[in-house]
Amino acid sequence: MSTISKTPEEIRAAFSALFANRTDQQQRDDDAQLLSFRFLSEVERIMQEQGFTRRKLAESVGTSPSYITQLFRGDRRLNMDMLARFEQVLGVQFVVSAGQSPVIVATRHKTEQKSRSRSAVSIRRA
Repeated sequence: MSTISKTPEEIRAAFSALFANRTDQQQRDDDAQLLSFRFLSEVERIMQEQGFTRRKLAESVGTSPSYITQLFRGDRRLNMDMLARFEQVLGVQFVVSAGQSPVIVATRHKTEQKSRSRSAVSIRRA
């Protein structure tokens, strides 16, 4: 292993070469995993705000703590059913906006006599 310092350009080229020969399926798998992580990072932030542990979240959505850990570690991919359960338990609604800079927004709901208060946060992809 070389201890010679590399220029930023050399580092970028080496990094790009790592992903140059990826198949379309491998790229889709990577994209799906990144999308899952974007949702889960928002779920985790909301969990922290509401004092939820992963164990408490697992109990609330009717699954095992092991499954929740596997989701957050990336060993399993988040599916729409589990995302809907997270919405219900955490009292949020995920809204996705597509475009040049896709946005995932978790909107909190508080319903009082037909009025809905919202506070939204978003994650923007660079």
